[in-house]
Amino acid sequence: MTITIPPATFLPDFLAHRAVERPDRPCWIFGERTWTWSEAFESVRQAAGALTAEGVKRGERVAILDKNNPAVIQILLGGCLVGVATTVVNWRLAGDELDYVLNDCGARVVFVGHE
Repeated sequence: MTITIPPATFLPDFLAHRAVERPDRPCWIFGERTWTWSEAFESVRQAAGALTAEGVKRGERVAILDKNNPAVIQILLGGCLVGVATTVVNWRLAGDELDYVLNDCGARVVFVGHE
């Protein structure tokens, strides 16, 4: 199989391109759930909207503290759309390590998973 990579080097641009080129084809599979390219792109756009609604602006930083799940990917790529730097924090860190990482990364907003 051969795939053509578009000239875009920005990951959300690649996602948007695929959402138009092959909207109903599988993009992400997590557990029993499969997202098509168009669903994946829309979920990333919604995450970008959530970041903007929280007042996050281009050039700022956010952090994610969660286990591996689709929301992490959506927030990470949504952050790319907004133009923010995202730090994914290891949920297994001890309290003092967590304090250090969160203070060091300068996150304006921290997204924490429900677990």
